[in-house]
Amino acid sequence: MRGIARDALFAYGTLITGRAPEIVRRALARHAVRAEPGWIAARPVPTRAWYPAAMPDPTSRLCGIVFFLARPKALWPLLDRYEDAHRFGFPEFVRRRVTVHLARGGVMRAWAYLVRHSGKCVRSASSGSRP
Repeated sequence: MRGIARDALFAYGTLITGRAPEIVRRALARHAVRAEPGWIAARPVPTRAWYPAAMPDPTSRLCGIVFFLARPKALWPLLDRYEDAHRFGFPEFVRRRVTVHLARGGVMRAWAYLVRHSGKCVRSASSGSRP
C-alpha cells in the first residue's frame, strides 16, 4: 500500500457537492493539485443537522473524491474549523487516516473527516430537515 496520508484528503460530503462555504471551496481548489474518485470502508450516518456524516464500517463502501494537496499545512486549519464546528458543544467530526481504494485501481492512505462515536451526535434519519 502506498502512503500519502499527510497530503491527501478523502471527501464524501459537502466538499464535493458544492455545499461548502465559498471560502472553503476556493481554498480547496487552490491547494488541490489533482482529484480522483475512490471509496473507503465506511457508511453514512444521520446527524443532528442536514450535512452528511460517515463512520468506519468494514462491510460498507462510501464513494468520494481524493484530493491530492500541494500545501496541506496551509489548508488543514481551515478544513478543521469547517468540519469541526463545535456546534453542539463538542467536536462532532474527527480527522482520521483511512485507506482509500482508488477507482483506477490501487490503494492509498489519506485523511477523512468521520463522525466521532457518540450517541449524542446520531439521530434517526427521519427527524429534522435541511434548512
